[in-house]
Amino acid sequence: MGVERELKFEVAPRGLRKLAASRALRRRAQLPRHKYLVSTYFDTPGLLLEKNGVSLRVRQAGKKHLQTIKTANGAVALGRGEWEHELRNSAPDLRAARGTALQPLLSRKLRRQLQPVFATHVQRTVMPLRAGSSRIELTLDEGHVRAGQKSCPLHEVELELKRGKASDLFKATRMVAGLVPVRLALKSKSEQG
Repeated sequence: MGVERELKFEVAPRGLRKLAASRALRRRAQLPRHKYLVSTYFDTPGLLLEKNGVSLRVRQAGKKHLQTIKTANGAVALGRGEWEHELRNSAPDLRAARGTALQPLLSRKLRRQLQPVFATHVQRTVMPLRAGSSRIELTLDEGHVRAGQKSCPLHEVELELKRGKASDLFKATRMVAGLVPVRLALKSKSEQG
């Protein structure tokens, strides 16, 4: 199991563009990478996974599919459990759920009832940063969350500590907040869906 250590913030679309063009960030960052991601989140009609604090998604980036199971501590928590498994297609692989937070919930009924609940469609810009001796990944997400006919916009900044000290993560956060107005995202993408 990996532990994801990140902070998420809501930002206006204009703020995302300003961050992407920021000279202050470019001096600290490697070249940005751009990706279009479609992430489909799965649950039962009664939302059994959500009620137990677990999320299951399959993310498609180009021809690659990646299944991710997370503990749903919300966007405010600095760390949460995360298990990833590469897939051949867009269908979840529940055999790969062994040893994850999903395993205790696996049953024949869950396997029969598991279905796509919502999806996020995101244009992502990833900028690896150096902050002190730490490696931090700055991610700019712009897109939407879609559930059936309903949709809501998504404009987020994520700062994920890849290696190093949490204090450097907070320093990088202060730098970003000094460039554009940000608001702590109180809901993860799975909770928004």
